Amino acid sequence: MTKKRKRFIAFLAAADVVLLFYYLAERVNSYNATLLAFSYQYGFIPRGFVGTVYQLLDRLLPADLRTYGAVNGFVLITTVGYAVLLFIFLYFILQRIGAAARTAGGAETEEKVYPLAVFFLIFAVPTFAGYYNFGRVDMYLVLLSMLSVALLIREKGIGLLVLLAPLCVMIHEGYVFMYLNILLVLLLYKALSYMEAGEERRARRYLLLLALIVGAASVLFLYFMFFRHKGTQEIYEQIVQTANAMSYRHKCHKDVVRAEILRMDLSEKERGYHIQNFIEFPIFLILMAPFLGIAVKFFRKIFAAAQKGSLARIKYAAVAAGAVTTLPLFLWKVDYGRWCFAVIAYYCLVLLALMAMGDRIVLSAWRETIEETEHKWACAPFLLAYALLLTPLCDVAICKFSYLIYSFPEKIGKMLG
Repeated sequence: MTKKRKRFIAFLAAADVVLLFYYLAERVNSYNATLLAFSYQYGFIPRGFVGTVYQLLDRLLPADLRTYGAVNGFVLITTVGYAVLLFIFLYFILQRIGAAARTAGGAETEEKVYPLAVFFLIFAVPTFAGYYNFGRVDMYLVLLSMLSVALLIREKGIGLLVLLAPLCVMIHEGYVFMYLNILLVLLLYKALSYMEAGEERRARRYLLLLALIVGAASVLFLYFMFFRHKGTQEIYEQIVQTANAMSYRHKCHKDVVRAEILRMDLSEKERGYHIQNFIEFPIFLILMAPFLGIAVKFFRKIFAAAQKGSLARIKYAAVAAGAVTTLPLFLWKVDYGRWCFAVIAYYCLVLLALMAMGDRIVLSAWRETIEETEHKWACAPFLLAYALLLTPLCDVAICKFSYLIYSFPEKIGKMLG
């Protein structure tokens, strides 16, 4: 390991710890606590996996975990574990990129990847340490997505992906739109890469995996959304009673129980949130403009380097368009902070994975993009510091900065009124 990489790894570890404890919430909100009351003792219900594990721990351990204090402790431990595993994942990625960069520009190329790793860390740690997503089951989806990426990079144990994807749907059915794209795009990329190399047998293996994962995830998603039986009032009351015991001031989030167990339609109640979303989202895009500009420039370089009409064009088009799977969430759901993080996580994880796999076009295009940005923008060295203003990402409100701008006219109106 080079001295520069050692120093950067040390910096990354320090940044991980500082971000975690600076943004760490003091308590779990009612929504995130309530999901721990869901379990498969009430049937094969959506979002029941994490609660089932939690209640199994309650039976195995001598302490009573069905209390608000126990929930706080559990979420604290798992969030710290998430931050540690995130660092280990980035360490693994950077080791792989260091080896791959030797054939695509050497140490200089490797160092240009460092800002991307920091950018992901800046969003990935505060988002789940912050109050709104402290204990959110999305955190487990990100962890399992990173495990899936690591398996694909190493090309070992990839058969496990057929189990990991359905497991994620059992944790939260929204995984199909949020994070499954990472796995599907990388599998397609691997298959097309092997086709380019003339290794048809390996290509078919990845296409088969792709088909199996899409099939398994789709069946579970359709079951949870359309074909499962509606829960009884008795089950609803049992879950609410358990959730109340585990929630702050014994007030659980009844709406999520109504929606998932009784299958009640809450769209009318969410109308006001949709209006906020549609106003705040353009504000957030403007705030993200420097990073969006870098992304556009980067993908232009990739398509310029790939031969027209080749399989490379197809696989890079899939990489560029992969985040489109989140579109249904932006159209019909209200937690825009979560959807925005899913988009950021998609591009960061997929690009880091391609670099770790030794994709010379991606490595070269990224190096050139960063070099041009540093040369043309005087503020380039401060962009990562600026990214801190946009974290943590929340749920209905995207982030505090964008919400501050969104709510500013209302606050001025109240002051003048």
